[in-house]
Amino acid sequence: MAYGRSARLGHPERRPEDGTAVLHDGEPIPVVGSRAWRQPLHRVIRGTQCDDGHLRVALPGRPPRHLGLRLPVESCPLQDRDRGRRKVVAAPCKTGWVYELDRETGTPVTEINEKPVPQSAFQNTSPTQPIPAGDNFSNQCAQPSAFPKVAFDGRGFRFGCIFTPFDARRFTAVAPGAGGGGNWNPAAYNPTIGYLYVCSRNSQSAYKAIPYVSGTYSGGKLFVGAQLAFPTSKILTTGAFSALRMVTNRIVWRRHYTKTAYHQVDASCGSGAVATAGGLVFMGLPEGMYHGIVAYNAKTGKQLWRSHTDAGIEAPPMTYSIDGKQYVAVFAGGRTRGTAGLKGDDLYAFTLNGT
Repeated sequence: MAYGRSARLGHPERRPEDGTAVLHDGEPIPVVGSRAWRQPLHRVIRGTQCDDGHLRVALPGRPPRHLGLRLPVESCPLQDRDRGRRKVVAAPCKTGWVYELDRETGTPVTEINEKPVPQSAFQNTSPTQPIPAGDNFSNQCAQPSAFPKVAFDGRGFRFGCIFTPFDARRFTAVAPGAGGGGNWNPAAYNPTIGYLYVCSRNSQSAYKAIPYVSGTYSGGKLFVGAQLAFPTSKILTTGAFSALRMVTNRIVWRRHYTKTAYHQVDASCGSGAVATAGGLVFMGLPEGMYHGIVAYNAKTGKQLWRSHTDAGIEAPPMTYSIDGKQYVAVFAGGRTRGTAGLKGDDLYAFTLNGT
């Protein structure tokens, strides 16, 4: 058994050919923005030899600093891939970026540069943050039009981008919000064309620190350590399904989700994806928009097929074969987060000829 100093919130990935598992540690929610919290957070990507539990790779680094973006593999799955003879792990994360590392050494495969970021003495911020080359797959700046004119403390919002720190004076709105970016929904990879497929949301959140909040903690109760505010209830949370060419970490095609049905205000992408050797990529459409599974051309993003399900899909599809026939299956359980919606308990399976 391998121990970490924090919770593991994402999905480990195991390579059967060498018995190595790749996992990450998710730091517990800290007392953010408080003068009592001065220790830096960490991100760790670890490669563990499954048969003996020995640690193969440990990569600590500097953290993003506001709630929900505190490490680049926060609540994110890890996907292995090959680049020639080099084994790579890629993490599409809450920050809206994909981070690529060598699976054996932990060194960046796609260039990651330390760049200056806004500073706050209150937050004891790091002067730089690691920013990968390539495209971001989600919005990274808050939109003033999405928020009310004043927060519930009676003051106006301060607006910023991904690494804008907040303090105790007033609410600071940033993007991505606590929901990402990417989140728990796993990405998929097509090794033939080298594309990674990422399901994401354009969330926004506002934060205000609580001074000396460590003294207010009470065991057994929810404890976030900061005050949170969100866009107005009628603002649509949009989403996207993006294909990134991982040699360059650039987006080659993207499907935007900007409309909803079922009286919902959330079109964010909360499912995951699976790519097939036949050049297809399957994912569950945003359930605020449509209850069903869809297939896209893996290279072009053209929609080829979709099928309705009784409830929405928040789980990733999977594929398997029986007697030489390939199937795609997905669980439609309905909404389990955010606004209430139709619940389901059905498993759907399709052959690749659409039946």
